[in-house]
Amino acid sequence: PRVLLAKLLVSQERYAEATDGVFAILSSLGEDFPREMNASLVSSEIEAITPILQGITKEKVLNLPAMTAKTKLHAMKFMDLLLTTVRFVLSPMLMHAVSCRMTKLAFSFGFCDECISGLVVVSHAILHYSDDVWLATKICRVAESLVESHKNPHLLRARLASMISAVLFFVEPFQASLERCMKGHCSGVIEGDIDTAMLCGLGYAGGSLFSTDDLISCQKLLLRFMSHMSKHKRISALRSSMAYL
Repeated sequence: PRVLLAKLLVSQERYAEATDGVFAILSSLGEDFPREMNASLVSSEIEAITPILQGITKEKVLNLPAMTAKTKLHAMKFMDLLLTTVRFVLSPMLMHAVSCRMTKLAFSFGFCDECISGLVVVSHAILHYSDDVWLATKICRVAESLVESHKNPHLLRARLASMISAVLFFVEPFQASLERCMKGHCSGVIEGDIDTAMLCGLGYAGGSLFSTDDLISCQKLLLRFMSHMSKHKRISALRSSMAYL
């Protein structure tokens, strides 16, 4: 019920209430986070988990025992909620700290589906705080492979496509990132997850500016995206799209 309440608050764009509620629940589950995060704290967290991520493979992750500790499973669900649903207002540093905690729990208490979003965001953290492009992209590719082989890939793909593209953009053709964003958009529509569908749509429309010289087509894409956002009353994402105009 608390997960559904947080999702309801997000759907009403009451992000502050949703975020405060999730962090309060995590605190009661023994997972406290400083709300005022700084770069040195995040760097320390990344340094602590980097050794366990060296040599990571899809098989190594899947061979982890299943997470059975109920308290940790509940905590993972709420941390996943922060990374995939409440991320519109969460600071990047706080997202990175949450993903580091999720990774620690995964290798200490076992694997669960929520570990996948943690790996995607932790790859983003490593990329930006340690400049280890090789390790970051390796972790991200493992996570993407876990998404594609999941029993419900559409939901995970919609929520994680834009973040995966932000990491793999450094090592793959730009068109591959655009294709991933479009697939994420389609998956979001299939799942009825309008927020993530629109976010992937923004990534595709905005990214098209850098992959073609046909600015008229890009303008039409952005205007179509903004029309969809207005229709679904997703004001926060609509405002962010203004940067591309």
